[in-house]
Amino acid sequence: MVLEVNKSSDCVTTDKSTKKDSFESLLMEHVRLNGANWGLTTLDLLYKLHAVEADEFIEWIMSCYHPDSGSARRGGID
Repeated sequence: MVLEVNKSSDCVTTDKSTKKDSFESLLMEHVRLNGANWGLTTLDLLYKLHAVEADEFIEWIMSCYHPDSGSARRGGID
């Protein structure tokens, strides 16, 4: 068995949701931050962490953070 590193990296970094406000996207919103954590871990293990825009990603993660309550599913809610 051979690990296809490039295919695995592409799978993690490809945005599967073209419609951010679609019903399906809203249903999966609760796992987005957790999925981002797993995705970054996967990219790091594959030595492909450079495949994501770090500044954009950090900005998104910080928009989900609330000092009083921890993390939200996305910025501007909870």
